[in-house]
Amino acid sequence: MNFLPSIPPRSDFWKPLSPLFKNRVDAGQLLGKKVVETYEKETLQGVVVFGLIRGGVPLAEAVVKQIEGKATLENLNVVVCRKIPRLDNKEFAIGSISEDGAVTLNSEVEAETPEMQAHIERVKVELTDRINLFRSNQPFPNLTAKTVIIVDDGLASGRTMCAAVNSIQKLSGGVFRRMIVAVPVSSLKAKNFLLEQTKLKEEDICIHT
Repeated sequence: MNFLPSIPPRSDFWKPLSPLFKNRVDAGQLLGKKVVETYEKETLQGVVVFGLIRGGVPLAEAVVKQIEGKATLENLNVVVCRKIPRLDNKEFAIGSISEDGAVTLNSEVEAETPEMQAHIERVKVELTDRINLFRSNQPFPNLTAKTVIIVDDGLASGRTMCAAVNSIQKLSGGVFRRMIVAVPVSSLKAKNFLLEQTKLKEEDICIHT
């Protein structure tokens, strides 16, 4: 995507996501075919496909190419969410922050401690920097009467995707025609979490496998 030059590829970009996919591009192409097969042409007219930074971006590009033939500034964008890591283990997420500034924490986290509040503020600064970098300081797109498709490389807990869904809902003012979540793989727990925590319905979640 030449209009998103600042997004470096992940170190595992070409590694298989699962035995079913060669890499993220292959997963995106197959996912795009699944989307086209699942939804009517009218639903897929005027789409804006959002890729979650960073693993979802190559899949999102492949999906929009399957739908519209090419990726452009009008039909492809990014959504930026930032996980909140544990203070003693950066690999373990205890929550997330979305573009609209909403903070979601696991129920066991003591959010009001001075140490945790300072930690959250640091993550908010990192999120702002990522938004400016990855969207190249461009404003959030106008989604009036559009079909929004949010793509990631898979759902484990569903928390980051949930943050992305609610963030786009809020930032857009809910003016889009329909919202669809598309992923190559997902746990049942993550799918159910999305259904419980968002306005999505069963038919709004497209999973390749």
